[in-house]
Amino acid sequence: MDGQLCMPHDKDIKDLRAEMAANEKEHESFRRRLHEHDEQINAIHQLTATVGQLAQAMNDTKKTVEKIDRRVETIENEPADKWKKISFEIVKAIVVALVGAALMYFGIK
Repeated sequence: MDGQLCMPHDKDIKDLRAEMAANEKEHESFRRRLHEHDEQINAIHQLTATVGQLAQAMNDTKKTVEKIDRRVETIENEPADKWKKISFEIVKAIVVALVGAALMYFGIK
């Protein structure tokens, strides 16, 4: 009778061992996937930090370009400003000459 009682328990033990082995394989798969996810999360964190650094570098570059743009605009406007001043002086000299000539013509000293 003892031999017959052990048989059903042996089957239960074998079934439990098989289930444990299947669970261990499943757990190993979970551990491997968790490890892969950890690596991916670390890569994402590194990428996020790099993107932040790139954004800062772009912002700095934008500020530098704006400064250069203002300087170039000033340099570009210099000839026009000089021409305006020269034109004004030429027109002023012509007006003064015409007024002087008119005064001399009409005999006013």
